[in-house]
Amino acid sequence: MSLFEVKDLSVQFGIGRRRFGRPRRLLKAVDRVSYELEAGQTLAIVGESGSGKSTLARASLGLESVQSGEVFYRSPGREPVRLLELDAARVRALRPELQIVFQNPGATLNPRFRVGELLGEAPRLHFGWDAAELADRVATVLERVGLGASVATRYPHEFSAGQRQRLSIARALILEPRVLVCDEVVSSLDVSVQAGILNLLLELQEESGLAYLFIAHDLSVVRILAHRIAVMHAGQIVEQGPAQALLADPEHERTRALLAATI
Repeated sequence: MSLFEVKDLSVQFGIGRRRFGRPRRLLKAVDRVSYELEAGQTLAIVGESGSGKSTLARASLGLESVQSGEVFYRSPGREPVRLLELDAARVRALRPELQIVFQNPGATLNPRFRVGELLGEAPRLHFGWDAAELADRVATVLERVGLGASVATRYPHEFSAGQRQRLSIARALILEPRVLVCDEVVSSLDVSVQAGILNLLLELQEESGLAYLFIAHDLSVVRILAHRIAVMHAGQIVEQGPAQALLADPEHERTRALLAATI
């Protein structure tokens, strides 16, 4: 049984405005998309810009309003929950288990706070850890992402782009999630830094059994860590399957085009 399951999810946006605030037309950003995510596995959602993959990622976690569809999350020892039907309090209680890392860490790391404060804020609110435990957990997670405990006193602007992405990953990991959504986390980084982040994600998955929903536009990136691949176009998944089989023998023209762009 899958850890995380999305069924027939649809997201629409209004385009333009007529009188009285009504949209001129509706854009189907995500159109009846379904997928499953297993514990310890990576599902890569791949597509060109505007295909709907990032909207799908946010909507799957309840961070985007949806028009229809269901999201099931199966937490250990509890009955499966319909994530999109939960009230705010129950969503907040589950949030540590379902985390997301965005493409631009500079936009999500408050420059006024030191690293230790940035990483410690969420677990303090969710778990009520005291100052000593927070400091210990921050040091541990900074070591896990290869930055070292000593950077806890520094500010985000003192780090390179790749290091800031590691900080973003650390901030998600300190909550000990079971599902981590990675939304274009390496697309703005150079090749050598990309490799470091991808290797880090592989190590963390092996250590913790994390499930990744990995959003990307480049098949050469996802082939490194994906167990399954789903290709999106115009808001729909047009092809999905085991990574090796899909890359070796793509059936849909969009998959073939994305694959040709990596050669």
